[in-house]
Amino acid sequence: MNTTSNDSLMHSFKMSLARPFAPLAQALHKLFENRKRGYFIKALLLLCFLFLLEQTLPFMSTPVVVVFWLILTTLSAITFIYAVTVRKTEHQLAKYQLDGQLARFNNGRAFTIFIGFVLSGVFSMGLLLSLPKWEITQWAFVIVSIAVYFGFALAFQNKAKTEYKPAFQQKAIIQWSSCCSLVVLCVAVYATEATTSLSASDNVLDAIYELSTPFLASPSAIMHVLGDFSIVSDIGLLYGIPQATSGALGETSYLIVIAISLVIYASILLSFINLLGCCYLSSYEIRRAFSPLPTEWNTSQKPALKCGLIVAALVTVLLLAGIILVYDHHLEAVKQTGQQTKIEAFTYAQLDIMAYAIDKKNLGEQAAERIADETTETSTSFINGFLSHNN
Repeated sequence: MNTTSNDSLMHSFKMSLARPFAPLAQALHKLFENRKRGYFIKALLLLCFLFLLEQTLPFMSTPVVVVFWLILTTLSAITFIYAVTVRKTEHQLAKYQLDGQLARFNNGRAFTIFIGFVLSGVFSMGLLLSLPKWEITQWAFVIVSIAVYFGFALAFQNKAKTEYKPAFQQKAIIQWSSCCSLVVLCVAVYATEATTSLSASDNVLDAIYELSTPFLASPSAIMHVLGDFSIVSDIGLLYGIPQATSGALGETSYLIVIAISLVIYASILLSFINLLGCCYLSSYEIRRAFSPLPTEWNTSQKPALKCGLIVAALVTVLLLAGIILVYDHHLEAVKQTGQQTKIEAFTYAQLDIMAYAIDKKNLGEQAAERIADETTETSTSFINGFLSHNN
């Protein structure tokens, strides 16, 4: 009796809190009720959000960067968690006894949430580091990929309906659309970079001079250091690809460069593709990612959110934010001493190896020959760090 009374009071309390927002919720539900309309509206909002980040990210302090990074990480993680949830639903409905230990274990997703957020966080950071370097070509690819993704989804829709039960159709559509869009986007970006990159540079040092380094003056210590670290991949993509294509590195090195380049492109673009996947998901499917696994398939009822899964997501978010803020504080402390961080030392070492492999000449030698005549702020700052590392 007391339990029923408490449940009624809790329900009344929730209804009183939700009542002022009911008109807004109904308007949003009607707006996003159509999947096609909802997808393109959310994709447009995503583009505006990314453009805002491109313009302001190099000037943000670390706490502000963390907030925007966590937004992208969460949106990207939802797609991953949804796919795993549907997979677990398959096991729950067709494989396990509902009162068995395996079914109870399968219903838990705290570890899935943790892994989803960590992986999404890594890929989202790569996307953030590349955003301020995007030019009109990259933006054109991104805009076109929105339509391409939805085109693949439409193409796979009928096939999914004939091959899968309703509970698993959207997961299949999203997975197929994501894989095909990622391949198309990687090939398109790779082909463009191979023909419009730093092929005119004489050596790795010249390529560094021509690079865009938007985080050089960033007030965020971690973005400054990671921005320096991204120079390694930028040189490999923008200078290594032309050298490999021209045959300067030999056939084996050419294949290695292509493989590494595609992996780098895929890791950056995967975050964006996951964001498109989140745009494609309906509110019902997003709720499924954080709801108990169903014992039977019923789309007429709204999935009830599971508090434990929400708490697991919040704890993971706070943990990731704490790690970034603590590490940023550490980098600031190292910076105050005038010493190099381990990431900076690793970056310089990798550039040195890359310079010798491509140009047959140590980067320190190249820098020592030309540092006296260098006037570019970007290169001077970076190369001085390299020389101090090697002295």
